[in-house]
Formats: sequence, C-alpha cells, structure tokens
Amino acid sequence: MPPSSVASIQKAVDFIEDRLADEDLSLEQVARAAGYSSWHFQRLFGAVLGQSLKDYIRTRRLTGAYEALRAGAAPRLVELALDCGFETQESFARAFKQLFGMTPGACRKGEAVAPCHPAALKPRITPEYLDHLFGGLTMTPEMIDRGEMYVAGLSATFVSALAPDTNNMQVIPKLWDEFLARTGPAHRTSYGLVYGAGTHKTRADELRYMAGYEVASPEAAPAGLEVKHVPGGKFARFVHKGKIANLPMTMRYIMGSWLPKCGYTLRNAPELEVYTDKFDPDSDQSELPILIPVD
Repeated sequence: MPPSSVASIQKAVDFIEDRLADEDLSLEQVARAAGYSSWHFQRLFGAVLGQSLKDYIRTRRLTGAYEALRAGAAPRLVELALDCGFETQESFARAFKQLFGMTPGACRKGEAVAPCHPAALKPRITPEYLDHLFGGLTMTPEMIDRGEMYVAGLSATFVSALAPDTNNMQVIPKLWDEFLARTGPAHRTSYGLVYGAGTHKTRADELRYMAGYEVASPEAAPAGLEVKHVPGGKFARFVHKGKIANLPMTMRYIMGSWLPKCGYTLRNAPELEVYTDKFDPDSDQSELPILIPVD
C-alpha cells in the first residue's frame, strides 16, 4: 500500500482520537480529514484495519469505558453510556457485555479475574502499528493442514502479549534459555506452543507457553521434559517479520482484526511458533511462522 494511504489512515485515526467524546463523529467528517471521498475512505479503512469505521469508533469508546471502570475512574453508568455515544444505558450495557464478556457493573467491581479476552480491547492505532501491518507480517494467511505431533519441552505461565501488563518478554526468553541450556541447540526446528493455562491460571488473560521440539511419541521424550500433544487439523499460517519485540502487534492483528472477520473459529489446540534458521530475535530480516488452529 502506498505510504500516502498509510499516512491518510493515521491522520484519520488522530482526528478520531481527538474527538472520541463527541456525540456525532461521522464518516464524512473523518473521510474529509483524511483527504478522501467517503466511499473511497470507507474501503481503505476496512482494508487496512479489518473493521468498519463505525466499529472502530465503537470499540475504541468501549475500550475507554472498560479501562475507566477497571480503574474506578468512570462516572455513573448512564453518563458513561452517553459519553460512548449510546442513547440508553441498556444498549451500552448490551454492547459492553458482547465485547468484553461481562457487564459494566461487574467490570466496575474489579474482580481479580475478568472474563475479557485481551484482543477485545482496542488500543489506539499508532504509526508503528501501521508500519508493521505493511512490512512486518503476512496479513492474509496461508491455510494449511497438519498432522498431529508431540512436543517435548519446558513450560511456564505468562500474561498474554495482548494484555496491557503483559510479562511475556520476561517469561518466554528466560524459558528458552533454560530449555536450550538443558537440551542444546541441535534441533533444526523448534516450536513455541501457546495454550490455555488451565489449573495454573490466576487471571483470565494468562496463558501457558512451551519451548520444545518434536518427538516421535511421549515415550521418546528425554527425562525431565514435559510432553504436549498438538492435534492435527487446519491452521492459518502467518509469518511475523522483524524483531521479536514487535510480535504483540502481529498477534493483535491476528486475534483482534483477522479472526473476527475471517469466517473461521479457533480450534481447541495450541498455537504454534515455528523456529528455524530464519529466526533472529533482534533482526529486521527475521521470519517466524505463526500457526493459528482454526475450524
């Protein structure tokens, strides 16, 4: 996509962010600020961000409401509903629960575990994120079928990369260091598995990560390593390009933009990161395939 188009989207996003509290934020206003006709801008915005302008504004307002409620800084719910552009508190509450899996009242109470997937939160679009979309990942995945496999390795619980207080960059590199120190770097292909934390979970946005390599069977795993079964089936294969520090932007696009619109649903299987000799955590030329299990 031409740099001018990306710049126009960023100009539109900045225009929106400065006016999120306005009751009337129309397509015509935003398109004019971006320098496009309404028709052309609507197509461009949807192609870039994976959702309509109306949905983007709605989810940004609801994300602001979620953050204010969790922080205990929100006004009365009826006022919050009006600030988010809803005509009634009831319509606001329905939209809020549909997006976050909890009512505004429950969110205000601040339970220790909030049933909200981090991808439901819509952070502000930044120039870095837009640059990443057009140079740092494959936006349209390859759909592939894989057979089942077993992975032997070490695992740890971490807070999702999509959460505001993620600790993935503290937990996962340390886990890989421990795994490689124990097994050595002899395996040409290694796998990072991301799956539900199960009994290890203390909050909704915690996940489990395994650093490992494929083994022929559970019995073939070396002593001291865990074994995880990866069911066969369909996967959407994306490629994350560039530094590993930018991986959260790739995952936000996949889970927050691609998945809700793709027509597939997540399958109950681990997500796979495939580490080959093309991976270099600090290189702009690094490539890391990401396989998302879908039905």
